[in-house]
Amino acid sequence: MKKLVAIILIFVLQAPCFATTTYLGGIDMAIDLAVQNSGELRATQARFGITEAQVFSANTRMNPVLITDNGIAEDTYRMGLQIIIETAAKRRKRTLVAKAQHDVMMDEINVKMLDIKSKVRQSYIALYAAQEKQKAALKIIETTNTLLDATQKKFQAGAIPQLDVIQIEIIKTNAENDLQNARLEIIRAHNDLNLLLGHCLDQDCELSTPALEHNFKDIAALTKEQHFDNINALQKIALENRPELKREQNNILYAKRKLDLAKANRIPNLLVASGPDIVKNTSEGTRTSAFIMGAIDIPIFNRQQGPIKEAMAMQAASEKDLQYQKDVILYQIKDAYSRILSNTKLVEKYQNELLPKSAEIVLKSRRSFEEGKDDIVVPLLAQEAAIRVQFAYIKAVSEYQTAISDLERAIGTYL
Repeated sequence: MKKLVAIILIFVLQAPCFATTTYLGGIDMAIDLAVQNSGELRATQARFGITEAQVFSANTRMNPVLITDNGIAEDTYRMGLQIIIETAAKRRKRTLVAKAQHDVMMDEINVKMLDIKSKVRQSYIALYAAQEKQKAALKIIETTNTLLDATQKKFQAGAIPQLDVIQIEIIKTNAENDLQNARLEIIRAHNDLNLLLGHCLDQDCELSTPALEHNFKDIAALTKEQHFDNINALQKIALENRPELKREQNNILYAKRKLDLAKANRIPNLLVASGPDIVKNTSEGTRTSAFIMGAIDIPIFNRQQGPIKEAMAMQAASEKDLQYQKDVILYQIKDAYSRILSNTKLVEKYQNELLPKSAEIVLKSRRSFEEGKDDIVVPLLAQEAAIRVQFAYIKAVSEYQTAISDLERAIGTYL
């Protein structure tokens, strides 16, 4: 099964991006493009073949050696084969070490895959938020121009002082500044996302709106009474899915197998050689016999002390890393969960109350000013409040989506 996954990864990651994309139909489409074209993922995946080769090498038997021992003065000629007999199942243990390292590399690829998915989500959200800021700034400028036209007409008619016109022009200037900042944010976010997607993103690419409704509500109701139960449920999902935990568990197994191999290497291998033994010019003429030679190391100085200590230290470090990862994951879940709670309520408040009210107030104040019922200060204040509400709403939506992305990264899978 792992070989099949590796073949699929190799095939997918080698698929180039042949054309630029002018429309991204959602975060999932962006993630698919990143998986196909990410140079970072390809670089990690390229090391996968190294561990496969190491498994093959570890399982390979040692070649026999052809030896010859000729004594010209004695007319003695020997030729035979020398082999090393490995004791204590060293080849099998060496293969298990290589396979454990192979599994660690597979986990590393999964970690990188999860990182890239999380980066794509956040870059997508950042680009979408910047595009929404640009749209909001353009809309504000359009509304401000309408108000400016009305103000200039009243000024020309002598109904209001020039100061009122200048105040509207200041609001327009601020909106134009917001528009310029939004365009700069678009450039930065576009570059970040385009790098992740393998330079497949067109400069004017249109993004699909990220869904605000999320399956998070299916996991748990957003109530204080269920808060700790929800955290425990999410933590359980993370313990089953986070590749970092699997990687550390496989690192522990890798260290244990290295320790087994180091202990087995204390038992010396047996070197055996045999073959025909030919002696010429004896009293009996040429005599043909056979010889057998043996050799074995005496483990006096090198008893694998270094490799054994290294494997034990590696195992202890991996066990501490595993516990640390669990602590980090719990913190990440709590942090992302709390941000989802607060931003969900905030987004709903903006959608249901603040945005409609601010738009209604701007419209009423402008009409009241045009009809001469109110001073210019009223529509000015309404317009400034509407601008703040619009940008705060975009920020809340962006933070909500980022919190969703962080929670999914924390549990290692989609909600």
